[in-house]
Amino acid sequence: MKHTQNTRGYKRYLAFDIHREYILTGGQDEDQEWALTPRRVSVEKFPEWAKKNLSEGDIVVLETTTNVWETYDIVAPLVSRVLVANAAAVGEIVGARVKTDKEDIKRLLRLLFGGIVPAFNNLPRQVRPLHVCLLALKYSLRWSSCDLSCGVIGLSACTVTYFLAELG
Repeated sequence: MKHTQNTRGYKRYLAFDIHREYILTGGQDEDQEWALTPRRVSVEKFPEWAKKNLSEGDIVVLETTTNVWETYDIVAPLVSRVLVANAAAVGEIVGARVKTDKEDIKRLLRLLFGGIVPAFNNLPRQVRPLHVCLLALKYSLRWSSCDLSCGVIGLSACTVTYFLAELG
């Protein structure tokens, strides 16, 4: 996992807080003025919204959730760069006492402007099911909601965490 990146030189800096039913979007320009005020976009309408509102010159940070890679695949072709933030590490860095969607967007944007997003690299497609299974387990979702063919049952949490960290 990388903890520093060069995030300068983009037109807009966007952060997406992904939930099961909606994605909270928000973004600022280089002067840290709101270019895209925080708003909820339903997961169903997000692909259409993304095509209309995202463009080359944008950098996007996504906070890791179980459906992060679906969102990544929608966003990546439309923008200049996408970072997938490790949610646990983001929490450690910003030490959030107040947890609201809009505050999460502001925190992600601060990390993005500072170039200190604790980010995973784009995981290869064959590894993504493993990542999703681990996130599902972490968030106490039922095993039936993820692809058991990833073989996560026989792996210890430490081994898997190390494996993902080495990939990033």
